Amino acid sequence: MAVTRHTRVLRRRRRIEAERERRARLNAIAWPNTPVGLYGVALIRWAAATHFGLTAQDIVKRGGTQRVRYARRMSFALARSLFKLSLTRIGQLFGDRDHSTVYWALDQHRKLMASDPAYSRHFAAIRRVVQGRT
Repeated sequence: MAVTRHTRVLRRRRRIEAERERRARLNAIAWPNTPVGLYGVALIRWAAATHFGLTAQDIVKRGGTQRVRYARRMSFALARSLFKLSLTRIGQLFGDRDHSTVYWALDQHRKLMASDPAYSRHFAAIRRVVQGRT
């Protein structure tokens, strides 16, 4: 039985619709209903970058100064605490980093929060901006 052009078009539409549904399900998992909304990770990157006088792109880039590393660590921690994202997903959203890199940065964040009051104040200020409580 020959496959007509109409049949191919219908199959392609079904594949496209299935892919859209799959992406919608993934977005529902990755972006739960939180105070920061759908574009939360972008907002987190922007808030951290602005607070430290950087660009959001600086946070995604590899390497950087201590200010960049602090902003990145705080962004990872906010993404983890507000969205409950996996380490792998956070790494993907912040420049395709490995989950172990995110884990290490979150470990450093916890240590700095416990030992450095200035770091804690910076983190609290960024968190207030992201949650809309400026």
